[in-house]
Amino acid sequence: MNNKLNELPSNFGDLINLEVLDLTGNDLTQLPDLSKCSKLKFLNLHANEFKELPKIISSLISLERLVITYNEITELDESIGNLLNLKELVIGSYGGSNPLKKLPESISNLQKLEEIAAVHCQLLSIPESIGKLKSLKELYLSKNSIEVLPESIVNLKTLESLDLSNNKISKLPKAMKKLKNLKSLNLKGNPISDEEKARLKKELPNCKISF
Repeated sequence: MNNKLNELPSNFGDLINLEVLDLTGNDLTQLPDLSKCSKLKFLNLHANEFKELPKIISSLISLERLVITYNEITELDESIGNLLNLKELVIGSYGGSNPLKKLPESISNLQKLEEIAAVHCQLLSIPESIGKLKSLKELYLSKNSIEVLPESIVNLKTLESLDLSNNKISKLPKAMKKLKNLKSLNLKGNPISDEEKARLKKELPNCKISF
């Protein structure tokens, strides 16, 4: 961590029993071949110089947590859908983000995913396929430029926390009442009408809604 490394040795991938790799605070732009690191569960690339997500990451079949905040990544390759054991994907947070305008459709393959954090990015939309994430509990999309949510979001039956604050959303999808496990909905900083606020309060009586 915080060593300002600009590269890793080519034989780094021989660490076949490696489970946690924290590369926070370096100057990395690429990774060596990590395909032999089949036991790797947590990879943290926070605060580096990546302009794209290294494709080698898609071979890390045991990966459960991936943090890529505070880089310069403008696009996520569809190959991220290969990470079938991924539970937590952190693309952007208040501590740093990426200039990402969309999420890949293949995100729907990540059936074990419980949390997505894409805060303070440049997202313009969310893919319809996100509604297929049957294990998703937390979705943090604050401080983007999202105007419309996909109708499929009401299929996220396990969703407990949804943060959409500081976007450009004026109306949420119909049938929000399907989100019976939703406990927290943050809509601060959006142009929500009084009529829409009343509808949401009625449809989600057991959810704490912030306007």
